[in-house]
Amino acid sequence: MQRASVAAWLVAGTLAAQEPTRPSPAVRFGLRELHTIGFDGEALPEVTVHAHGSSLGRLCFPRDGKRLFVGMQAGRDGATFAVDVATGAVTRLATAGTCVGALQHGPLVFTGAALVAPEDPGREPVAVPDRSDAFASPFGDVAVVTFAGRFGLVTHRLDLATGAKVGLRLYGCFAAGVAWAADGKMAIARGQAAAGGRVAIESIRVFDAAGKQVADVKVTGSDAKVLAFTHDGNGLVFVDDRLRIVDVTTGVPRAVLAERPACWQPLGAAGVLSHDGERVVLRDAASLAVVKEFPLGLPDPEVVDGKARSPRLLQTATSPDGRLLAVAGPTMLKLFRILGGE
Repeated sequence: MQRASVAAWLVAGTLAAQEPTRPSPAVRFGLRELHTIGFDGEALPEVTVHAHGSSLGRLCFPRDGKRLFVGMQAGRDGATFAVDVATGAVTRLATAGTCVGALQHGPLVFTGAALVAPEDPGREPVAVPDRSDAFASPFGDVAVVTFAGRFGLVTHRLDLATGAKVGLRLYGCFAAGVAWAADGKMAIARGQAAAGGRVAIESIRVFDAAGKQVADVKVTGSDAKVLAFTHDGNGLVFVDDRLRIVDVTTGVPRAVLAERPACWQPLGAAGVLSHDGERVVLRDAASLAVVKEFPLGLPDPEVVDGKARSPRLLQTATSPDGRLLAVAGPTMLKLFRILGGE
């Protein structure tokens, strides 16, 4: 990989933002709102804010796309709630703990000492160190686990079926975010604790399905976020001071856009979806030209009822098949069906 040229491009910012061309007339998209559910203490607990974030955890779709799982720090051990996609009905799982991912049909829950699949009784819990964080793949039974060990920060990959560590171990950093590709590749944002409870991202490392590092992508600034892989699995999409797409096999930058979305989801080979907390944008995949925009309809994520709220309250998820979008703000959760884009 041409790492030096990629680093120079990222730091110097010599490439201008790509000017999108006109989209193909065959591309057609739509977005239909399915449900709006309030964090009002009835169906879902109220969201509370603390010094390093909030009580709102991750949103996770299982591979069958029938439910959305919502992790919340509700009580000492946390809780996971299931939203039925068809009806919008909300139920609280009996197992204490917050979801960190989902499997074929049900959630993967971190209980504080293990990763458990409460709706798959044949699956044994996988022990993990206390105060770990985990990121489960939507495409298979693997997860990245990061924790503070006896000799510092450790990040490794786990086989969720056996509990074995497989093919990857990083020291001296924690996983601040993980993106997965259908072919088994993963991208890990390497984080370090910074002043004021912040996380400083040093770089984004890309690994193949066997855990071999294939790229180390430098970032501009310290608040980068890894978003996704492109549809072909060879492009890494991330945000630092702007949105960037880099080919991880060649190191060649594919595109730069002067925006910083919170979500980027390929919709097959035809299009991509992104949102920035205010609007959902659907783009032509080849040109990145905007096809349609939809207002998201969430309150400002930083100010609610005149009180400042953390921007980290915004959480988002798309289903593995790219047909559902969930966005949670400070006061409500919205669930959408993505139409077209085939």
